[in-house]
Amino acid sequence: MDDHAHAEKKAGAGVLVTTTTTTSVSVVNNKNHQPEFETDFKKWLAKQSLPIEAAINTITGAFEGVVTAVVLDFRFLAAFRYFGISDRSNLCPEKLSRIGGYKPLLVSFVAGETLEQARNLAVMMGVNAGVSRALKRLKGKEDVQTTMISGFGSGVMLSLVTGMRGPSVISVGVLFALVNGGLIKVEETLRNRRLSKERYHVMHSNMMISGYTP
Repeated sequence: MDDHAHAEKKAGAGVLVTTTTTTSVSVVNNKNHQPEFETDFKKWLAKQSLPIEAAINTITGAFEGVVTAVVLDFRFLAAFRYFGISDRSNLCPEKLSRIGGYKPLLVSFVAGETLEQARNLAVMMGVNAGVSRALKRLKGKEDVQTTMISGFGSGVMLSLVTGMRGPSVISVGVLFALVNGGLIKVEETLRNRRLSKERYHVMHSNMMISGYTP
């Protein structure tokens, strides 16, 4: 009976090891899975010169901005119709004049037509993507500094295309830089927590496996 129980323990350990290993491999494969075209495109892009890589990333970022703006604008239009709002200009009362130099930016985002919204997001996302890629290529990594600089650049350019002028333009760039920096810090914190949980689960699994061995 003891030999039979011993064999069952070993079999159970083998099943647990196999299950744990298979699960780990599946998780890694899912995380690392990317469409073949996307992988090949990134490899090709990494071989290009810095200006070409930055320009292509700016164009792709701008295109994503246009698509995002059109989708969001259609949803906003549906919401406006639902609430009986026929004219977007009604969303910008005269009180906006109190915000001084920031008025063109807010009016453009709140009451701008579809093409204007597409332009805004194209500039914002395109500049952010291009500057971020260029800095990452120069520094060899993406960190808080690179994201803050790219955020500052996108904020300044967005302010200029919406008609803002003066010191307010710089303050918008600073705001975008702080937001970008804050987002990457939050992302890093969440990533570290996830890695800590994964390490805990691995240690716990190893302890369970060792409990089945003689």
